[in-house]
Amino acid sequence: MFSLPPVLKPLLRKKLTVVLLGLQIALITMLISNLAHILNEMDNYYKSPTGIDDKHLLCFTLRNPSGTKGIALADGLRDLEKIKAIPGVVDVASVDATPLDHEYNLKTGSFNTSLEQNNEQIAFVRSNVSPNALDTLGLRLLAGRKFESSDMAFTYKSYPQVTIITRALATALFGENNNAIGKMVYEKDKQYEIIGVVSDWKGFAPQIYRFESTAFFPEYNEINNEFRYLIRTHSPEVRSVVIQAVEQYLMHQYPQGLIFYADKLDAIVNKYMNRGTLALLKLITLILTLASIIAIAGQAYFSVHQRRKQLGVLRALGATRTKLIAQILLENAAIVSVGLSLGVALAMLLSHFFYKTTEIVALSPWFLLTTACGIFAICLLSAAIPALQAGKISPSLATRTL
Repeated sequence: MFSLPPVLKPLLRKKLTVVLLGLQIALITMLISNLAHILNEMDNYYKSPTGIDDKHLLCFTLRNPSGTKGIALADGLRDLEKIKAIPGVVDVASVDATPLDHEYNLKTGSFNTSLEQNNEQIAFVRSNVSPNALDTLGLRLLAGRKFESSDMAFTYKSYPQVTIITRALATALFGENNNAIGKMVYEKDKQYEIIGVVSDWKGFAPQIYRFESTAFFPEYNEINNEFRYLIRTHSPEVRSVVIQAVEQYLMHQYPQGLIFYADKLDAIVNKYMNRGTLALLKLITLILTLASIIAIAGQAYFSVHQRRKQLGVLRALGATRTKLIAQILLENAAIVSVGLSLGVALAMLLSHFFYKTTEIVALSPWFLLTTACGIFAICLLSAAIPALQAGKISPSLATRTL
């Protein structure tokens, strides 16, 4: 049996080394556990469905050349009818942004559930759409009703009286089990009735804060510098044919030379799901982990090497090789345990900070425990090699210069 004092005495004699090694282990635990957790959440997010039928969707953007008159609403509504008649098109709607496109010039707002504006402001991403846009996107209606033509408002003349929100926004406003249908929400001096709740999706800009909290408004702009047509096709294969047909129609309809281009929604998904950044972060985490392991192993080896004569004296006094190795490993385990305890506490605090400021899911205790056990095993393994070398020290070799 090994008593605690022989293990603690060598540690107390080299306080600075112990403190530095413990802090190093604590910081490594904090950083690696949170980095690995965030990378895992990012990977799961990129693998999850978009929430819309992106494989069947196209988005055409018409852009008015600078110095020319904008696109009139009447022209845009006429185009919607003409495009819907093209073979292969199931439905077409107007939207003010390309879904899932992170380059979109984001429009945001914040709702209050009280007219007095005393409650917490809940942020959301806003989008003006035509009545059938939600069906075209492929969002499921979970409660309430869809937009109707009578709900539409026209910019500079009136503002919408109703809105349809995603489930995530409804939960943020009224809680998990509260029915949002029929309730009023307030944005500065405007009020809206919630008439529908739709399924969650990845939004217009998936990389931003509260991307999933979307509020849709039935509103048209009378004059548009840009006009977007969201087109739903019968199948993914027919989209190329539909693109050609729509381009021919637009060139015939706008001989004055509008700028227009098409985006396949699944191509946009592949663009924002580009794994380059994620792979780089994984590589940085791996390098950080390896550098930390090398630093800990080097420090353990140096510490044992400095004590060669002391360990030789202990061998000369009758200490067995097994006892020397066990004592070195126990010393290392004591330092690592203190460092890991501090690291776990710091990791939970950092995770809580991330959750409050960015809404990243809190670090799982099991995930943290796995990381701590891995670091503990690595630290003991890094000390095992110099410990085995120390056990082979000859008492005569270690003490001949004394």
